[in-house]
This record gives sequence, C-alpha cells and structure tokens, in this order.
Amino acid sequence: MFMVPADVQSFSAMLAPRIRGIAAWTDYDGGTAGDDLAQILAEEGVQAFLRLLDRSGRPEGPLMQFLNGRINRIDGWDNRADGRKIPVVDRETLEIGRLAHTWLPADHSPEVQNRFSALATTAHRCIHQVTHPHVAHPDGSPWRAARIGTHAKRWLNQDPSRGIRDLTRYLRLTMP
Repeated sequence: MFMVPADVQSFSAMLAPRIRGIAAWTDYDGGTAGDDLAQILAEEGVQAFLRLLDRSGRPEGPLMQFLNGRINRIDGWDNRADGRKIPVVDRETLEIGRLAHTWLPADHSPEVQNRFSALATTAHRCIHQVTHPHVAHPDGSPWRAARIGTHAKRWLNQDPSRGIRDLTRYLRLTMP
C-alpha cells in the first residue's frame, strides 16, 4: 500500500475510535502504546504494531504490523509497458508499505482468536476506505493486492517525474 503522512493520518483517525480500549498501536516490544498511529510513527519511525489489550490494558495476542511507506530519491530502471527500460536518476519515489499480520490461531485462546479476527477485519476495512485499488504492474495490468491513498495519488500526479515502487520495480496508476 502506498500512503503519504496525510493518508496515514486519515487511516489513524478512522481506526482510532474503533479500537479505543480494545487495542493499541505499540512498538515491537509492546511499549509506547496509543490509538493514534501517526503519533506512534512520529515517535518510533517506520513501523508500529496493532495489538489487542488485555483487561489490565497490556498488549496481548498476535501482532498486526503497519510498515510505513517512505519517499526516497532512487536511481534505477523503469520498465515501461512497451518493454523498454528507461534509466531513472534521482527520482522522487514513494516506496510501498503494508498492513499485515501472521498468526497461528491455535496458539491463542478462543477469546483472543475472536477478538483478533474482529480487529484485523476492522483495520482492513478502514484502510480500504482511505485507499484505492488503482495500482498496476509495469505492463499496465492491475495489481489487485496493492492500494494507494488519496493523498499519495495526489502527490504522485503533481509531478510526472515521481514514481511509486515496490521492492523491485516501478508501478503505475490505473486511474489518474
């Protein structure tokens, strides 16, 4: 998913009232907890983890990772839809982030399983409300797993020399 800080703030504002008292964003070790993702990222940097809270307010259960995309200046190659490779020098590029989790339900009580499943559903619904499925592979075919925030899309369209990139290649928008 491609998001700039304004998209992260929109996601955080939408999710925060839905998780208050139920879950919190933390650093990897479970410290620095709160319901404002943007604030946690400002303190912790590139990633934060969404965790359920137990009755005493301590994090419990599986981790849901939010990895913030970053804007960097990158040299490399842009693979065009027509098969040409164009050299890219010092291109302002938004790199992909993610909201992901892995967990083994059998490692947790039925209560934690149910609560985490509901939390994951809520977080993904919120992120889908502030992002769009308008990302395509270099050949122009839609990449259904990738999404782009409204503000990130605006940022990208403001300057034709900007790009979005996953780990290995530049991607396209399917809709401006």
